[in-house]
This record gives sequence, C-alpha cells and structure tokens, in this order.
Amino acid sequence: REAQTSLSPAYLGEHRGIPRPAERESLQHALDGDIVMLSAHWERKRTALTQLHEQLQSVPAFINDLDVITANIAHLEGDFEEMESRLVYLETLCFQCEQQAVKQQHISQLETLKKKKRYQTFELNSEHAQKVAEMEQIMQQKLREQQKVYEEAFNQDVEQYLSTGYLQHRANRIGDRGQPCQVPLLPV
Repeated sequence: REAQTSLSPAYLGEHRGIPRPAERESLQHALDGDIVMLSAHWERKRTALTQLHEQLQSVPAFINDLDVITANIAHLEGDFEEMESRLVYLETLCFQCEQQAVKQQHISQLETLKKKKRYQTFELNSEHAQKVAEMEQIMQQKLREQQKVYEEAFNQDVEQYLSTGYLQHRANRIGDRGQPCQVPLLPV
C-alpha cells in the first residue's frame, strides 16, 4: 500500500479513468464506427482526388482542343468578314444592275417617244404640206380668176380705146367679178 500511496494523485486519476470491459466494448464499437466513417470519408476524398487527378491529366488535351476551336473561330471570323465583303460587293452589283435596267428602260421609252414624235412630226408635216398645197391651189385659182377679170377689163378698155380713142374712168365697173380698180386712167 505504501507503494500505492506513494503514487501521485495525477497518475491515479489517469488510471481511474480506464474503462471497464463493458464500457470498453461500447467504446470500441463507437471507435470502430468512427474508423469506418473516417475510412469511408477518406475513400471519398481519395476517389475525388483520383478524379481530380484524371481531370488534371485531361486539361492539356482540353487546352489543345480549346486552341483548335479558337483557331477555327478565328478562321470562321475571317471567312465571315470575307463573306460580308462579298455580300456588300454583290449588293453593289445588284444596285448597279437595277440602275442599268432602269436606265435601259428609260432609253427604250425615250426611243419609243422619239419614234412617236417623229411619226407625229411627219404626219403634221404631211398635213401641213397638203394644206399649203391646197392653199396655194386656192390662191392660184383666185389669182387666175383675178387675172381673167383684169384681162377682160383690159380687153374692154383696149376695145373702147380703139373705138373711141380715149379711156373711161372706172369707179366700180368690175362689180362683183373681182376687186374694183381704183387706179384712174387718163387719156393717152
């Protein structure tokens, strides 16, 4: 006992905390459960770490694929710019074609109007020439009639002069056969 009493109370307190066999068994079961849970948790962490490691190993291939995709996008961007440029050029050509078609239509309309105008001018000229010819014929006919009236009057004056030796003054001798002669005639 002396030996027991010589032991420090701290040492005794530590040994007094040692569980008894029934308590040990329940602590062992709890410890086993904790170990199983820690083991499962450790296994999940290890699986996650393995997956992360596999993903990290696939990152260079992913970066290469991403570089290829970026290069393809840049190439497509160049293609799209070229396509846009060609579409603008095509639009310009279409506009020029439309303008050319409108111009041709206007030229055609102008030619049609010119032909119509020339035909109308020709008809008017023909009509005018015909009317001028008719008027000239009418004037010629009137001049001939007037010439006849003057010739008759002259012939009468000559007959009178030859028969009487003097000319008579005519005031309105011509009458309704023509214009009256207003020129006084003196004896010769």
